[in-house]
Amino acid sequence: MQAFPGCVSIDDSVRIAWQEVVVKIRLRRLPDFFVGLVVLPMLEATWEFIEGAESCQRELLKKADLSMKRGLG
Repeated sequence: MQAFPGCVSIDDSVRIAWQEVVVKIRLRRLPDFFVGLVVLPMLEATWEFIEGAESCQRELLKKADLSMKRGLG
């Protein structure tokens, strides 16, 4: 994720260790969603906070949300 350079590792899940917060993101592919002839791939992301104060967790989510809104992932 470009929002957290040098803080992301990817194994069986995505792990972000940013400041004092550690979050594990598990991804699972879901069945495709069909709208007429258009096929939309579906993905489920489960975020699990491992470490960090709630205020810092909220800050990480805010930063990630802004980055995704800008299309940076």
